[in-house]
Amino acid sequence: MRLKGSAPERRSYHSSFVYDNKLFIFGGLDIRVGSINTLWELNISNMRDLESDDGYKLENFGWKKVQTSGNDAARPDKIAYHTSVVFKDNMYLFGGNNYKSMSEEDCPQPFLSYLNLRTMGWQQIKTRGDVV
Repeated sequence: MRLKGSAPERRSYHSSFVYDNKLFIFGGLDIRVGSINTLWELNISNMRDLESDDGYKLENFGWKKVQTSGNDAARPDKIAYHTSVVFKDNMYLFGGNNYKSMSEEDCPQPFLSYLNLRTMGWQQIKTRGDVV
């Protein structure tokens, strides 16, 4: 079964999390273009509609690309091999690498950032090594 509408870029080494009955995927590695930093959501609250005797209700079930905000310092660059975790209304993102190609490695992400899932705005958390 294929879902209608847009679909996320193919990817591996991304992070995924569930928040407010939605499955999210962020970042990852596309073998052709390298690392990506898009965020997609899938509303999973109506998955039972797919099992109904009335047939598949795919119009209620599909991926949606999420637009985020925040200043450039807080927004993660294209990233793969990272970790994300949700606590309260925030998704925290740490680690990972930015691969321009499968063989060329950029520097690891040097900071911890988070996405407020209510406003979809990125914020950066200063670490002990940061100069204030």
